[in-house]
Amino acid sequence: MRTLSHMPQHKQSEQENLSFMYTNAHDRAKVKGLQNSTRRHEKELVEAKKILMKTLENDQYLELITVKKEVHSVFKEPYRMLENIRGQSKQSFLAFTGR
Repeated sequence: MRTLSHMPQHKQSEQENLSFMYTNAHDRAKVKGLQNSTRRHEKELVEAKKILMKTLENDQYLELITVKKEVHSVFKEPYRMLENIRGQSKQSFLAFTGR
């Protein structure tokens, strides 16, 4: 783990996820559940993206004020998802407490 910063990004991600699997099994199970839920709804997300893009393309007002429109879905590894959730929660907490 000491040489993690010198590894290629895909290897770093692999090592982080392996470590996460053994050190935080409970949190990993929660995150994997969220990922599985998202995958189950992938078809609906693709359909919603098509509808949104069609609406954006057909709206004359939005066409005038919009330069470029793209909608992307992103898949993240379990460890990175948890880190993002923790970071957002920490920022929300600090904003709420006024720190």
